[in-house]
Amino acid sequence: MYVDSELILSACIGFSSICVAGGWLIKIIRGIRKPGEDIKSNIKTNKTTIDQHADKFKNIDETLDYLVNANNLVIRSLFTVLGELSANNDVNGHIAKAQNEIQEFLTPVK
Repeated sequence: MYVDSELILSACIGFSSICVAGGWLIKIIRGIRKPGEDIKSNIKTNKTTIDQHADKFKNIDETLDYLVNANNLVIRSLFTVLGELSANNDVNGHIAKAQNEIQEFLTPVK
C-alpha cells in the first residue's frame, strides 16, 4: 500500500476540521446552557438568603413573644401595686385615676 503526501495532508486537514467543528460545537452548547446555569445559581443564592431571613424572623418572633410576656408581667405587677396603693394610701384619687387610665388604654372600646 502506497501512502502519498496528498493523502496524509487530506487526513490532517480532515482531522483539524473535525477538531475545530467540535470546539465550536462545545462553545455553542456551553453558550446555550449558560443562562440555565446562571438561573440555577441565582435560585440557590436566593434560597440561601430566604432561609437566613426565615431564621431571623423566627428569632424576632421569639423575642417579641418574650417581650410581650414580660410586659404583661410588668403590667400585672403594676396593677397589683396600684390596687394596694389606691386601697390604702390614695387620699386624692390620683392612684385610682392612673389605674383607670391604664385599664382603659389596655382595653379600648371601639
